[in-house]
Amino acid sequence: MKKLLLPSIIIATIFTGSMLLNNVNAQHHADVKTLWSIDSASTKKDPDPPMDAVKQNDTIEVNVGNVESYGYGGYIVRLEPKYEMTDVYLPVVIGECETNGIQMYKSGTLSSRPMTYDMFTNLLAASDMKINKVIVTKLESSTYYAVIMLSEGGKKIEVDSRPSDAINMGLRAGAKIYVMRKVLEEAGEKN
Repeated sequence: MKKLLLPSIIIATIFTGSMLLNNVNAQHHADVKTLWSIDSASTKKDPDPPMDAVKQNDTIEVNVGNVESYGYGGYIVRLEPKYEMTDVYLPVVIGECETNGIQMYKSGTLSSRPMTYDMFTNLLAASDMKINKVIVTKLESSTYYAVIMLSEGGKKIEVDSRPSDAINMGLRAGAKIYVMRKVLEEAGEKN
């Protein structure tokens, strides 16, 4: 069994329904026919292009701003552009657990035991994988989509993710967080 297979199984097991593998094993492991995927991307007529092919000027680097209450137990995290389009922010609705993860990390609060995001970041590091960046890629049917861009040696790996999970992972890994320009233009709100 190759090095990436076990972490891939663990990743899929831990985040089933939230972080989905996107053709990681089909491209990375010739000896593995199919791990499994509950992502609908394989059934799309027009699959999204790989994020490593996206031009730098198509993305905008953002800071993770304040997290605000959004009724019925929901929260909004503000993704605030760093260098351009600074008059807008992207409001992303997230759940309570994801909010706690972001707030604990930003405040420097440590848990007595690793939280899931801490454990997952440690697992990737122990597998010689690095989170290079996180990108909020699109807004479709009132749902944001994101990818976590990883590397292992010279290999690039793209993992489909909910933005809230991608943000939590990106923060812990010290990775830059981006939003596609078209998403910010479409869904950004004025400060």
